[in-house]
Parts: sequence; structure tokens; C-alpha cells
Amino acid sequence: ERGMGYNAKAPFEHGVRRTKILLSRLGDPQNGMPIVHIAGSKGKGSVCALVAAAAQAAGHRTGLYTQPHLHSFRERFQINRQPIATESFVELTNRTRIAVEALQNSPSLDGTFTTFELSTAMALDWFQSKAVDLAVIEVGLGGRLDATNVVSPKITAVTNIALEHINVLGPTLPAIAREKAGIAKRDIAMLVSDQARDVVAAIEEIGKAKGATVKTVAPLETDGVAAWSEGRATMTARHPELDKDLPIGLAGFHQAQNAGLAYAICRDLHRSGTAIPHNAIQTGFGSVKWPARIELVHNNPPVVIDGAHTIEAIEAVLTTLTRQLQHTHGPVIFGALRDKPIQGMVEALHPYATEFIV
Repeated sequence: ERGMGYNAKAPFEHGVRRTKILLSRLGDPQNGMPIVHIAGSKGKGSVCALVAAAAQAAGHRTGLYTQPHLHSFRERFQINRQPIATESFVELTNRTRIAVEALQNSPSLDGTFTTFELSTAMALDWFQSKAVDLAVIEVGLGGRLDATNVVSPKITAVTNIALEHINVLGPTLPAIAREKAGIAKRDIAMLVSDQARDVVAAIEEIGKAKGATVKTVAPLETDGVAAWSEGRATMTARHPELDKDLPIGLAGFHQAQNAGLAYAICRDLHRSGTAIPHNAIQTGFGSVKWPARIELVHNNPPVVIDGAHTIEAIEAVLTTLTRQLQHTHGPVIFGALRDKPIQGMVEALHPYATEFIV
């Protein structure tokens, strides 16, 4: 998986084609399945988790496909928040292996399958076999050329854009935004987190070219104050449509933006036939569990873990640590892959860190 799809044996630009060929061999399980497809640099996992939790609270059997995992690869495949069982994962892997072996010498493949292409096909196959009412699919890298861009979704969405994977996606925020917006589909709504004007304009440009309707979504209103219980945060927010508070099981001002986008997705789904009423959104958002997002795993001394991998995400974590948990300094255990903006991330952490364990 470390090659991330852009290597000589698995050309990144042919990932969608390879995935389509594999899915065809598996019976095209992606067809006819109600899908929400979410791209972005920051927050897309949180948005996926919020939408899935709300849909489940509304009584829908909900599939969730995200990455990366924390402890087990099986975490990437969930139905109603439960990872695929070990035995089922073995069966699914064997079924996929048979399909891959049958395609091994196919001249139309344009390279070998990547881990992500295989897991995307497996997730869609599993969701179809379990007859989910809704599948929430997180884009892996970019959008236009991502293996997940084989689906025909009911709705697409793009979260905040940041500088990431610039060697593949482009050197500027608008360039990266155009790649992310490549998941747009004709006559399908694309909802976008409100952000820098040139980024939104780039997304609108691609959406218009593809015939999608693009709508910018504001964050929920919040004071950012979170209550902590057993390591989980609950933050209170409000949407102009609601006359009561909306609890969110996540911490940080940035989560108000993610929750605003997730709320808009749920309302669009509700209007298009996948009923997710307000009370289900409230229940789902309040109960959402999304580990390693400013997660307090120990109290004395306090230990917080987070999967931030951009400079902006690091800054968001530090804002929450200092304002919500009143932690202004402490030791930092830090790790990152070499393609991340390590210098800038370390510089952002420097005022907080009493020492670095790298």
C-alpha cells in the first residue's frame, strides 16, 4: 500500500479503469446501490462518519468505507459501525483473489491492482451482498482518478482543501480542488464546504463542466466548547433550521464545518427519498465515534492522539488543545510519512512541544 498507486507497475491514471474491470468481474456490485461519495483534503472521514451515524439512526442499514485503519484493516469496511467479521473478510478476500487471478494476464488492465483498488472493489461487493440501504464512500487520493470514482452516487461532496500530495494532485490549492471535484456527476448535487474563494471557484468550474449542481455549505454555529467523557468529546452546535441544539461527538471549531456539510448531505438525502429526519441527525451526530480525532485516551497525565497530516490540521488540533483542554505545552510524539509537509508540521508544533519524540 505504501506505493499509493502511483508507481510504474500500477499507473495512478489507470486506477479507475482497473477498478471497473475488477468490479465487472465481480458482477458490478456498485450499480443500483444508493451512495454518498465524499472527497477533500481535511475532514472527509469525519463527514463520512457523521452522515453514516445519522443514516443509521434513521433506521437505514448503512455501509461505511474509509481509510486508513488504526488497528485492523477490517475497520475500513463497516456496516452500522461494525467492522466486517474476520470470517467474512476471509471469504471476501478469497472471492476477490479468484477474480484477480482470472484477470491476471488481461492486456486491458494497464498495470497491476493496488491495495486500494482491491479494497474499494471488496467494499462495494460486500455492501451489495449485505443489501445496505446506503453506502458512504470516502475518496482515497484526489478524486478524478481515484479508484472510488467508479460509483454513480446520489450525492457528492467536497470538504476543505489543503496542500497535499502535490506531486500527484498539483502544486496549488485550486489545482488540487479541481482534482477533488472530479467526482462530480451530471445532474447530481455536489455540496462543498465554504472556504477560500479561488478554491470554491475551481470546484464550481469542474462541477459546471460535468453538469453537476454545486452548492456551498456554511459551517454550523458553535462556541467550540466541548464536554469530555471517557475520552470522547461532545460539542454543541446549532443549525438555522433547528430550534434546538445539535450535539456533535467530535471536538474543534473545524468540526463545525464538517458537521455543517454532513447536515446538508443528510437533508439532501432526505429530500431525495432516503429519509433522515432531524431527530435522526441529532441522535447520529451526538453518538458518532471517530477515533484519533483529538481523542483523549488518558487523563493523568492527559494524552491526546490525532491523525493530523497537514499543517492546517496540526494548527486545528493545537487550537483545541489550548482553548478547550487548557493544555498549552507538553511532550509531542510525532510520526509522518516522508511525503507529508514535515518541516511545516514540526514548526507548527514547536511552540507547544517541550520535547519531540520522533
